[in-house]
This record gives sequence, C-alpha cells and structure tokens, in this order.
Amino acid sequence: MILAEYFDPWASAFGAIVAAIYYQSGVAYIGYDFTQLVSLFLLLGVYYMILDVGLSAHIRSGCFMKPAFFAGFFLSAAVMTKQSNGGVATLVLSVVYTFVTIRVQGKGARMIRLLNYSAGLLSFIGSGIAILAVNGATGEFIQQVVTDAIRAKGGSGKIFLAWFNGIITNPSLIAQAKELLVDSAVIVTMTYLPYMLIQILRKRTRDLANPLPKDGLLRIVISVFGMVMIVALILRLRYWGVFFGNELRDQGALVYNNVILMSLLMYLSGTIIGLSNLIVKSSKEVGKNVILYSFGLALMAANGTSAGLSEISSFAGLGIAISFLMTLSVPFVISSIVPIGISLLLLAYLVEMKFEAPYSWWSVKTQDVRILLKPVVNDSIFVGTGMDVDKYEKLESMVKIIRERTKPGNRLYVFPHMPLFNIMSNRLPYNNLVVSWFDFTNLKSGEMLIKNLEINPPTAMVIAGLSEDVYSGHERLFNNNEPCIQRKIITAIKILEKRGRIRVVKSVEIDGLKIDLFLRNGV
Repeated sequence: MILAEYFDPWASAFGAIVAAIYYQSGVAYIGYDFTQLVSLFLLLGVYYMILDVGLSAHIRSGCFMKPAFFAGFFLSAAVMTKQSNGGVATLVLSVVYTFVTIRVQGKGARMIRLLNYSAGLLSFIGSGIAILAVNGATGEFIQQVVTDAIRAKGGSGKIFLAWFNGIITNPSLIAQAKELLVDSAVIVTMTYLPYMLIQILRKRTRDLANPLPKDGLLRIVISVFGMVMIVALILRLRYWGVFFGNELRDQGALVYNNVILMSLLMYLSGTIIGLSNLIVKSSKEVGKNVILYSFGLALMAANGTSAGLSEISSFAGLGIAISFLMTLSVPFVISSIVPIGISLLLLAYLVEMKFEAPYSWWSVKTQDVRILLKPVVNDSIFVGTGMDVDKYEKLESMVKIIRERTKPGNRLYVFPHMPLFNIMSNRLPYNNLVVSWFDFTNLKSGEMLIKNLEINPPTAMVIAGLSEDVYSGHERLFNNNEPCIQRKIITAIKILEKRGRIRVVKSVEIDGLKIDLFLRNGV
C-alpha cells in the first residue's frame, strides 16, 4: 500500500513481494523477538502518516483527521510491543511528521492533525502507563526499560548514532559505496534510457511533415536499443563475473551484500534532499517523500539499538528501489530485464540460503533442510516429528544420562537457551531461569544465579560453549563494552569445575555448538 502511493501499482506489487521475501530471509520469523509485529505496526503507522500528509486541508467533513490518529495509534502499538526498536523508530517518525505537518498544512489543520496524532500515540502508551501506575510499577518500569537500558548501551548518543559511526568509519564500506554508486548509475541508466530515447523520438516525429508510423518506429527503437542494452548488461555481468568462472549464486550474494548499503544511501539522500526542498517550498508531494525516506532512517536507527543493520531495516529500501526500476521499465518489456534479473538473482540466493540454513544466528547454524529427515517413532515429545537421526541421538544420549543420574525433583540448569533439555528430561529449571540468553536475563537474576551456583550447584547442568564473538558482540551492543552477566555465569561454572564440585560426563556438538553435560560430584 505504501509503495503504491508513489509508483505504478504493478511495479509496487513486484517490489513489495521482493522486499517481503528479503525480509523473511533473515531471522525475522513470527516468533523472533516480536520483530514482525513491530514491523507491521510501523508500516501501518507510516501508511497513515503518508495518507494524512497527502490529504487536502480544504476537506471540511472532519474525516481527513482520522489518518493522523491511526498513524499515532499503530506507532503506539509498536512502542508497546518492543520499547527499544519501536520507541526509537516512533521518536524519529514523530519528529519528522511534526515538521512536515507544520510545513505543508495551514495553522488550523496542522494543530488538529497533531492533536489527533498525539491522541493516537496515547491510546496504547497511555493505557500502559495507567496500568503500571495502578500497580505501582511505573518507576521500576522506567528504570529498567528506559534509564538502565540507555545506560547499558552507552548512552542515548550511542544508541542513535553507533550504527552510523560504524559505517562511515569503515574503509571497506566506503570503497563498497563507491562501487555501488557506479553500478546503480549503470542499472538506472540502462532502465531509463529507453524511456528517454522514445520520448525524444516521439517529440521529433510530431515536428516532421510526414513522420514514420509511430508504432513501427517505436518497435524499431525498442528492438535496437534492447539489443544494445542486453550487450551492455552482459558486459557489466562479465565485470561482476557471472559468465566467467564464478557461480551464479555468488552474484546473488553480491546483490544481497549491497542491499543494506544501498538502502542507507537511499534513505539518507532522500531525506536530506526532501527536507531541503521542504524548507525552501512547502509541498505535499515532497512531504510524502520525506516521510517515506525518513521511515527508512527510523528503521536503521531502531535496528541499530539491538543489533547490527539487517534485513529488518533495509527491506523498505529494496522495495523502493525495485518499484522505481520497474515503474521506469513497465512500458518497455526489454528494459524490465534489469530489475527483474537483479530481483531473481537475489531471490534465488535467498531461497538457497534458507534451504542451506533455515536458522543462523550468533554462531548457531541449523542443517540443510534438504537432508532426509526420519520421523521419531519412540515415546518422546518428538514422536512423529521429522528430525535428523544423528541430532536426535545426541539429544537423547544426554537426556538419558540426566534421567538416570538425577531424581524427578532435581533441578536442571541449561545455558544459555536450550529449555528443550528441561522438557525432554522432565526436570524443572534451576533458579527458575528457563533461558539465560543475553536479551532475557537481567543483571539482578544473573547475580542471584551466580550466588546460588556457589552455594548449592544443581545436580545437572547443560552448558553450550558460545564463541567469544557472541559475548563480545552482546557486550558491545547491550552492555557498553562491560563484561556481561553471562560471561560471569560461565566463569562461576568454570570455578566450580576447577574446584572439583562438578564434572563433565558427556559432550556433543549440535548445530555448530559444543554442548557439555555437567553432573555434581557424588551424583
């Protein structure tokens, strides 16, 4: 719906499909970190923002105020779904929307619109604050979600700008940006040139006394130029290495690796140019453009609060780029080869990646889905489920030891994110910590766990050996480069082992992780 406000409907549909598949190619599935819900609410909020900016201020029915309310309503839902990503994105969009509204609307209309938008924002956020206040939890909520979170991530400046500083100070990305600009110029030129040439010829034929038949002339022009363009495309693909030694998959990877940088350049240039134009002269169309591109910047800033830039912040830029190229090429079938070819290369690569590793995140990588899976036939919780035999046997071998060497009332501690062992062994989680993952375990719970481990370690522990990159990455992103509580938990476990209070009885490797089963000495 958003893209259709700017581009040809069919081109927008194609661009939206490509962007959606790209979005889903990452770890942004429905159960991951509320990502899809936040993205959905942000998209709906921006859609109503764009509608509101484009509506005429002369409409007297009062209906024209509704989009502003719904924009605030859905952005409020995004904030309440995930305060970090949703809050940062909403803050950026609110500032831009306020500026655009002031510039393009009359005094009366702008005030009513901003009031409606504010009312929408307060719908969910206000209700949440009221519930917290009734339960006396407002102060604790603000401390944990706002002040402690900002402090842990190095302050508000780092939250908003760390991702951008990391990009502009990276020499390899600067070199990549230069090459990307050249490639983009070639792609846009190859797509747009048929349109320009045909318009020139049409103008000239109107000036001739006896012009050639327009349709016949256009067919000749398109055919000739199509041949030239295909030759140019082949030469460019040769430069990329498609036909000379490299696999086609590598070219999809080339497109994939440029999407984030391309999106960032688009968001920045679009927002800066749009704001400059809006300052000089108020225009609803320019205002709509500013909302669109600033939405991309809002996604980047929001994504940067919790991880490096990824598909969830660059999918909008990809959709805009493909829709733009397709809109240029819709009247001329030949020139549509360029955006369609680029899209197919990218989609083929994304599909291959999903087959090869459906889930890959923080050093954990699942196996290729094309490997033959056999249904589990015993009485475990996996009965009837297709699973790799080797993986299941490894899981079952560890669970068997836990069942045999511990009692039903004993607690099992699992680090950092494998409650599956608790379920399979029917052992409750130690210290009530189901998941000790970085985004879930707060400092207070972690310190309590370490204390209890030292006093009375559990009968059994299942510990995954995470790589150093996982710890340092989360410390950089979430803990202002200070040692995280998870590192301290592992240190406490190593001390217990060194003192002879626990021992490793079995080790396996699953999905790239080395997993150790510890038992307390005497068990």
